[in-house]
Amino acid sequence: MPNEKTKAQVIRALKTATYNFTNAVNSCNDIQDIADLPEAFSVISKHLPVVSQTLNLMSQNLENGEETPEIKEKYTAVYQLAEMCREQADYLQDIFAAVTAVEGATERLEQYRDAVNGADDTRIESAMQNLLKQAVNVATVPLVDEDLVKQLQIARQEVAALRPSLKEDNKGRVMLINKAGGTQFYHGGKGHQNHCSGGIQITGNDAHNHIASDKYDQAEKT
Repeated sequence: MPNEKTKAQVIRALKTATYNFTNAVNSCNDIQDIADLPEAFSVISKHLPVVSQTLNLMSQNLENGEETPEIKEKYTAVYQLAEMCREQADYLQDIFAAVTAVEGATERLEQYRDAVNGADDTRIESAMQNLLKQAVNVATVPLVDEDLVKQLQIARQEVAALRPSLKEDNKGRVMLINKAGGTQFYHGGKGHQNHCSGGIQITGNDAHNHIASDKYDQAEKT
């Protein structure tokens, strides 16, 4: 099948993901002493090492173990998990960098919200929950040992029980429907909005605007 992965491809993906996730684990050390972050940060930071250990152990067992038909059937799923972990490791590092770049609880929360908005509104607990769900399904014996399986299950349960790290954004949205002819203008931001329907328009603070049409000009001449 075209989507099947080879042993070498899977091992390479696992090693890359292990490297990236180890960097994410190191990055989370910067937030250990920050007390004003949402609870999700401390819980997730506690469980990040088990993901890194899982990736590393799977890589070692695949590299050194026997290539049985049972193991070969898991190659594609393991590869997909490795790619997911690699991507989420980058996401986590961006989140950790955002909240450590400023001082103060309010400023950190705003930085976190901006980072989440830039990541398709994915909160840190949601990203980790999806990752752990995949890891629990894929990282099974003999790819990993029983103890690691139990640690992954515990991590998944604790992350699933977390309260949202951000409240829902309740800002209203404006919907404009123009069922008639002509132009419909909407200004939803800050500052001035200038419109000209024809003739000459001079804009700026304290400026006078002159809007004229050919019909008006003709009337002025007569």
